[in-house]
Amino acid sequence: MDGVFGTHTPAVAGAYAATVRAQVAILTVLNTEIATLETTAWAHHQQDA
Repeated sequence: MDGVFGTHTPAVAGAYAATVRAQVAILTVLNTEIATLETTAWAHHQQDA
C-alpha cells in the first residue's frame, strides 16, 4: 500500500483497519447514548414545565 506514509505491511494495514473499526463502534455507541440522554432530558423537561 503506497501512499503518503510509505509502504505498509499487511499486518500494519490490518491493524489500522481494526483500529478504524473500533473507533467507528465507539462513535456509534456514543451517538446512541447521546440520543438516549437527549430523550431522557427532554422528557424530564416536559414534566417540569
